[in-house]
Amino acid sequence: MSKFGVTAGQRKVVLPGSTPKTLPEIMANYERIIIIQALQINDCSRSRTAASLGIDRRHLYRRMAILNIDLKVVTMGRSGRTKDDPYRGDPQ
Repeated sequence: MSKFGVTAGQRKVVLPGSTPKTLPEIMANYERIIIIQALQINDCSRSRTAASLGIDRRHLYRRMAILNIDLKVVTMGRSGRTKDDPYRGDPQ
């Protein structure tokens, strides 16, 4: 076994503190994290997020759908409320 926990011929990787996952699952998880962080940095603007990631906006939309990234959940993760929430504390 190598220092990374992978032996030649194995199909699954065992990461410390996790259950075995396939490489596509691990890659999808990291891609999801990267997209969510980029959305948060860009105030959930998908156009700016796509530009910052160097991908086409349509590709970002497709990846968000495939990876089950909901923009409302990302928005709530940042401020606790969505942009459409009338009680978010903004002056009227």
